Amino acid sequence: MPKIFIDAGHGEKDSGATNGNIFEKDIALKIILKLNKILKSRNFQIPTDVFVELNESAKNK
Repeated sequence: MPKIFIDAGHGEKDSGATNGNIFEKDIALKIILKLNKILKSRNFQIPTDVFVELNESAKNK
């Protein structure tokens, strides 16, 4: 089964940009969840939501 890894860029303790009480991480998560649903329907395997430090993320790309 093919695997795909998606990095939304923000999450958990990293809120990204903010505008009042709107957080970039919340918008990114909504987009990623929709994308995950589409990919799963096409038999892609999607890992769980985890926070990866930036220096670790760069090592895995």
